[in-house]
Amino acid sequence: GSQVDKPRAGASRSGLIDFVSGNIDDDEDGAARMEEPQMDAPQTGAPQTDTPILEAPQTREPVAEAPQSDTPETEPLTAPGETPDVAAPTVDHGMGGAGVAPTSRRRRGRRRAKDRHEPVAPKSGENRAGRLWGLIMLAVSLALPLILIDKIAHDRAGNRAEIVQQVGATWGGAQTLTGPFLVIPVEVTRSAPYLLGDGTQGSRLETVAADPLVLLPKTLQIDSDLNTELRRRSVFETPVYHGRHSILLNFDTSRMSGARLDELLGDGEAVLWDQAQLGVGITEPRALKGALTLNGPNGPVGFESGSGFGDLTGIHARTGDPRTNTGDWRFDIELDGSQQFLLTPAGRVTEVRMHSNWAYTNFSGAFQPTLSQTGETGFVAEWSVPQMAHALPQAFRGTNALNGLQAAGFGVDLLQGADLYHGTQRAAKFGFLLLVLTFGAIFLMEKTSERPPHLMQYALIGVAQCAFFALFLSLAELIGMGPAYALAAVATVILLTGYTAFGMGLGQRSAWLAAALGLLYGVMYLVLSTEENVLLMGAVLAFLGIAVTMWGTRNEDWGTALRGLWPEPATEPDTKPTES
Repeated sequence: GSQVDKPRAGASRSGLIDFVSGNIDDDEDGAARMEEPQMDAPQTGAPQTDTPILEAPQTREPVAEAPQSDTPETEPLTAPGETPDVAAPTVDHGMGGAGVAPTSRRRRGRRRAKDRHEPVAPKSGENRAGRLWGLIMLAVSLALPLILIDKIAHDRAGNRAEIVQQVGATWGGAQTLTGPFLVIPVEVTRSAPYLLGDGTQGSRLETVAADPLVLLPKTLQIDSDLNTELRRRSVFETPVYHGRHSILLNFDTSRMSGARLDELLGDGEAVLWDQAQLGVGITEPRALKGALTLNGPNGPVGFESGSGFGDLTGIHARTGDPRTNTGDWRFDIELDGSQQFLLTPAGRVTEVRMHSNWAYTNFSGAFQPTLSQTGETGFVAEWSVPQMAHALPQAFRGTNALNGLQAAGFGVDLLQGADLYHGTQRAAKFGFLLLVLTFGAIFLMEKTSERPPHLMQYALIGVAQCAFFALFLSLAELIGMGPAYALAAVATVILLTGYTAFGMGLGQRSAWLAAALGLLYGVMYLVLSTEENVLLMGAVLAFLGIAVTMWGTRNEDWGTALRGLWPEPATEPDTKPTES
């Protein structure tokens, strides 16, 4: 037989199969056009043959094996001398068989190009991955409204503080009773230089006032009744009180004689006993009500303005010589104020009993009560402070000891229940956790939805939860914290439940979301109403949220759900021709 050329080394075996199987293009008019097989030039001296030898088509990359097609085969080719109606032979992959009828290769190429440029629908896992990325960025962006709400609460707290100061100024503000104490004037006679008429300097004796002698009571008993009420200005309220204070005391003047007295006096100083006066320091004397009378052993004496001791504001009454005016002293004071009321432990033994109809209190100052009872109808508190507890001398001169007496004050702060604005600031800090838990719950529920929710729907849910804080804060200034929180929470839960059921297609699964939101808002109310254990409640809430998420995703195929979060590295196609 005759020799034929071998197929070129770069020819693809699969391309050859396509070729011999009949994948030949049609002309544009639809008629089948058969390509003539090409033959290489015969070798020198080799006999020529009329048998056509099919040459493998040139290709630069391997082509996948042609799929089975239902298209009827065209009329098979026949070699010269063969009968045309012979059935087409089976394809010989080794090129040892006869040629077979080709079909359109150009049409197949166009179909492949169309498939390559046709957009492919994204997989469901890639959709969930994209939504997960979107939810993360949405939750972070919604932190900005929460920061603004925190700033609004801070500004409203500043406005309320200004209103409280204005209202308190008309009621006396925070009041402190200093004393009572006995002030005894002291004078000193000394030589003072002066100029004579001829210009020479001489000296003369003069008597001037020196620092007075101050004597604190031996025993001091105070009974205070604070009748408290709320005063409103604009949308803000502040508690004010009308106080009635009964004071009983006596002095031990024996400590002011002999060597003890000499230790307190200097050269040329003398005590004016007959000018002694009882002084009481009051922060704002304008808030005093009614006439004030001191009932002593020598009869009643009226009070006058001024404490009689330095720049200390208050009242005083002239008592005469305390060494002859021994016994108990008693007087009553009616004094208005707001926010705070303090007393000082002026006696060697100071006993105080304080009661009020206001339940929201905080015992403040240098000493806590030895007995206290607080209920819905008010509070009762008792103090017993010995002189050794504050280490102040019973008799002194100058103002240093008096400053120490004021620093040892104790009493009560009148609060307005739970602090609305600081509570709102604390709750806004937990608002981000509320958003994350809500988004996570809906993300798990919408897994089986026929129509996955859009990111804009999640955004509306987040904005509604941020609006909850503003709605609650504005209502609380009008109707109180408890009713305002209940109204805002119920409205928000109903809104979110209805929207997820009908707008997002969750259906009955929204009932579980409503229960979860109710629990979250219940915990948030505890954060609002108290500062105690706030960190513990936040940590427990976060832990429970993580635990529920882990349980809800126990069957999640994260390999599919997170597909698309990290793009797979691109691989270069293998263009190396296969060897035949």
